[in-house]
Amino acid sequence: MKKLDDLVGKVSALLAVLAAVCTLAMMFTMIADVGNRLVGNGSLAGAYELAAMLLVIVVFLGFAYAERTETNVRVTLGTSRMPHAVARVVRLVGGVVSTVVVAVFAKATWEQAMVSMERGEFTQGIVDFPVWPTKLIIAVGFSFLTLECLLGLWRRWTSRPAVEGRMERPAEAHL
Repeated sequence: MKKLDDLVGKVSALLAVLAAVCTLAMMFTMIADVGNRLVGNGSLAGAYELAAMLLVIVVFLGFAYAERTETNVRVTLGTSRMPHAVARVVRLVGGVVSTVVVAVFAKATWEQAMVSMERGEFTQGIVDFPVWPTKLIIAVGFSFLTLECLLGLWRRWTSRPAVEGRMERPAEAHL
């Protein structure tokens, strides 16, 4: 399980790096578009569509790494006041429910991505942009988020309690 955890962690980090690169690309696209308008040439053809696609990439490729690093939104108001054993079970149940919901999203987005690829779906605008790559990226993002949720459950369940209610991984499970 440790090898799978390490592999998924590396892929999640790579996806986060790709998301960061896409953030830069989106920024440069918007700067170029604004600059082009300022000199009187109007908007760059396709800049809006490209920026929208890049935004989707940034969001969905970053989810898995955010889950691994525990920077996704977490609400611990209730569990932080519970006895450790009860809080651990409540967090486990919440994690399982979250994992199932994310897995359902992953399955649905894969189905939509496949349909979109088969149809050759694209947006109609100044420049026609294919939609299927974006839908495929959403599916990949949800898939790796599902894996990170599963592995997070495993890490939390096999870890020992630490001071102040945070969980500490056993030495062999550190990344």
